[in-house]
Order: sequence, then structure tokens, then C-alpha cells
Amino acid sequence: MAQKKTGSHSTNRPSGKSPSGSGRPASHSGVSRSKSNKRALNWGLIAAIALLLSVYLVVTLFYGRGWEGWKDSWNDLRGNVSSMMAGLPEELGSSAETPLVPADETVKTVQVHFVDVGQGDCILIQGNGQAVLIDAGENDQGDRVAGYLASVGVTSLDLAIGTHPHSDHIGGLDVVLEQIPAEEVWMPDLPDSLIPTTRTYEDLLDAISETGAEGVLAQPGDSLEICGGLLEVLGPLKDYDNLNDMSLVTKFTYGDKAFLFTGDMEKIPESDLLAAGTDLKADVLKMGHHGSSTSSGKAFVQTVDPDIFVIEVGEGNSYGHPHREILALLKELSAEVWRTDLNGNIVMTCDGSSITVSSDR
Repeated sequence: MAQKKTGSHSTNRPSGKSPSGSGRPASHSGVSRSKSNKRALNWGLIAAIALLLSVYLVVTLFYGRGWEGWKDSWNDLRGNVSSMMAGLPEELGSSAETPLVPADETVKTVQVHFVDVGQGDCILIQGNGQAVLIDAGENDQGDRVAGYLASVGVTSLDLAIGTHPHSDHIGGLDVVLEQIPAEEVWMPDLPDSLIPTTRTYEDLLDAISETGAEGVLAQPGDSLEICGGLLEVLGPLKDYDNLNDMSLVTKFTYGDKAFLFTGDMEKIPESDLLAAGTDLKADVLKMGHHGSSTSSGKAFVQTVDPDIFVIEVGEGNSYGHPHREILALLKELSAEVWRTDLNGNIVMTCDGSSITVSSDR
């Protein structure tokens, strides 16, 4: 993993330290509870046998059977009881250990939050006692995002990702890091010609340095086991000539379900991912560039083949997002679409085999 040098605003990845490959194992926390495996006496069974024996003796005596008949019947009864007892797993005071049914059979879930930050992106992955933040909206959204994280119990971040250095994605991230520290911050490895000199970018680099987070230039193939699932970097596959196309593209897989996050990636890098045969299949697609017609080409969308689409977009924005071409495509696909301008904060809960969606509007 690379240390970000905030003085020159360049980042180099030292050898032998990288989030690539199988990823750094996710940390696990929890309380193990010991339990005794010794079985208690089965008083119900004891009472039933005693009652059966008593009834048999009374009936036998009332009918006046002779000793030999009584003796034969007693032997029959004793044999029946012995056979019944032989089929039981040492119920009467046995100290033999037997498997215990786990006390907690609750299905574990992960939540993916698409936070309403107006015309910008902000996504939170939360599960297994861990949290990943992808983008944090515009400069004026930092306190809002930090407040949202606090409201869902996030006090620190295992990972923060700035998909690309446009203010509607990283603008609020410096404020978030100052209030809710992150262990690592991943950003794209930009060509020198695209490294910004904006105050927004400078503020983020300063926040990374001052909070002690580790700055990482993420690369395709990097992965991390986190939140109970696997987070993978898919793109960008090469250097492009604009920041939107340099967006970090990530895929989070939990059980049999997957979420694809595309930042503001447009159609050229989408085509490159298709040509490379990248595994893009996902159940949820966060559409590129707030639903702009410059992103989410039909071939790309059909390859991802999601069940659910999400558009993070500001109500009444000046860009006309989402564009009518995108809305027409979604209508053609009879798609399930969730939008932050219409639905507010959107929360998806996944148990590894299904996804349920809720929102606050």
C-alpha cells in the first residue's frame, strides 16, 4: 500500500506492500460464550417408566395371575423397557458430550447505503462491524455525511474511497475524515497531467496526512476482504484524458450477490472493461455520472445485467440528470430504479442470497 506524500501530491507504491491479491484479512470481533455439554436427567422419561410399571403391577394383581404368569409378564416388560432405553442417547444422567445447537442462528447481513447528498455521490457499506465509505458529496456535504454515519453507528472507517477528484465526489471527504477517521484512503493513480491543483483536492490530501490515514493508489486487481464480503478494484484499466474516466470502479460481493460502483466512468472505459472480459455481473448497478447519457452504454448495462439500478442525483440539477436517453433505456429494460432525488437515502440489506430495499421517502 502506498503512502501518499501530501507535500508533492504524488503517491508511490513501495514494493511488498499492497492491497492486491487475496486482500488483507478482515478483522473480526465478537464474544464467544462457553456452554456445558452435560445433559440433565430426563425426569419426564423416568416418570413415564415408573407409571407404566405401577399400572402393570396393579392390573396384574387385580386379575389374580399366578406367580409364573406374573414372572413371564415381568420379563416381557423388562425386555421392552430395555429395548426402549437402548435407543436413547444415555438420557439418564449421562456425561457424554453431544453437539449443541448454536444459540444465535440469526442470518448475518450487510447494508449498502446510497446517501442523499444532492448532486453528488456517497455510498456506505456496513457489516461485520466494519465500514467502507465511497465518496462524500460536495464541499458543503461533509457535515451531513458525518452526521449520517454517526446516526447508523459508524464511529470509524476501515476504508474510504475517493473515486476521482471532482468536488461532487471528494468535496466532503476531508470533513468526514476529520470527524470519523479512516484507516486507509484509496484513490485512483492519476497521470501527471490530470493531478488537480484545486483547493478541494489539497484539503483532502491534508486531511489524509493529518488524520494518520494511509493513502493508497488503488489498481485493478486490488482486493480486500471487508464487511463480510470481498471488495475488488476493476478499473480504470489505463490512463484516460479526463478525470471522470479515471474513476475507481469497484465491485462488492457478499454471498451470491454483488454491487457495482462506477463513479463517473463514461463509455470509453466501459468499452475497455467489456473488451478485457472483466467480470462485471452484478445485482445492483450504481449508474455512472449521475445518469448522464455519456455513461451507462447499453452493451455495458446488459453485461452487468442488474436487477436494481441506482442513480445518485440532485433534485432539479442544472445538468438535466438523469438524461432522457438513460430513462428511455431503463424503461426499455423494465428496470427497478431507485433515485436519491426521488427516494432520499436508500438502504439495501443483503443476506447473501437476497436484497431488500428501503428509503426514507
